[in-house]
Amino acid sequence: MIALAIALFLVGLGLVLAEVMIPSFGLFSVLAGACFVGSTVIAFGQSTTAGALFIAGAFLCVPITILLGFRLLRTSGFGNRLLLGAPDTPEALAGIYRENNRLVGQEGVAVTPLRPAGTADFGGERVAVVTEGDHLDAGRTVTVVAVEGNRIVVRPVGRHFEDDEP
Repeated sequence: MIALAIALFLVGLGLVLAEVMIPSFGLFSVLAGACFVGSTVIAFGQSTTAGALFIAGAFLCVPITILLGFRLLRTSGFGNRLLLGAPDTPEALAGIYRENNRLVGQEGVAVTPLRPAGTADFGGERVAVVTEGDHLDAGRTVTVVAVEGNRIVVRPVGRHFEDDEP
């Protein structure tokens, strides 16, 4: 009988691993829980010590199995398609920011209403932009006044700093 309890316990661990690798929205987890309960009941039928060992084993082995599953998932081909990659390096982001700096001073047309964020077209290139707080209609001509990281700030053409009220 203890062999059946061990087999159920191992099947439960396999189902936990399957839940991590192939999400079943809880189906494998419920089946794994049933296996753990079944193995514990069978072990308690043999002796209370065996039952206690199965409970302790479940509390120790399940988290380890979950961590192992996530580690395997990161290294598998399926996991690489499912999970996000590492964040971009600061050097790669700096290249993107340098590329955006070329837009400073360029004029373009607001493709969408800028309330205050939206999209503008600069020579056929659509770019996500933000105004300095103004709400502008689509079709309005804008100029890039600043690039702050990945944030491209525009203002309507014809408006200068002198136009701002104190």
